[in-house]
Amino acid sequence: MNTHGSGAGNPARIGFLARRPSRSCHGQTLVEFGLVLPMVLLLLLGVVDFGRGVSAYVSLAHAAREAARSGIYPTATDADIRNTVRSQGLMLGSLGDGSISISPEYPRNSGDNLQVVITYDFSAATPLLSSLWGGTPLRMTGAASMRVE
Repeated sequence: MNTHGSGAGNPARIGFLARRPSRSCHGQTLVEFGLVLPMVLLLLLGVVDFGRGVSAYVSLAHAAREAARSGIYPTATDADIRNTVRSQGLMLGSLGDGSISISPEYPRNSGDNLQVVITYDFSAATPLLSSLWGGTPLRMTGAASMRVE
């Protein structure tokens, strides 16, 4: 038997590797966990906020596109277009008339270029993410343009 080798066959060496950590190691683990946990949670919440922002942007673009599509008919009024924006942008909450811009106003003629612009103020829940743009709500805009039939 080789007693000068790596110790792979030595039962005393194997027992040393399989021993439980001492009590002082538990305290070190707890301190390390306490230092890492806030950073991991902040990163996780930042990813969730980023996802919320992307979802709001996609919802804005979708609502503007559907509103423009509903307004391409000459009989469609501005109120019809605003109702389409509100029904398609449910994720955005309540949008006031000031955040929905329609050009040209009703009545529209065939061949006119209808443009619908929606603005939305996105507020991040994570303070670190909102501090990237100054702590104020981030203004997002969704726009679509279509020709009136």
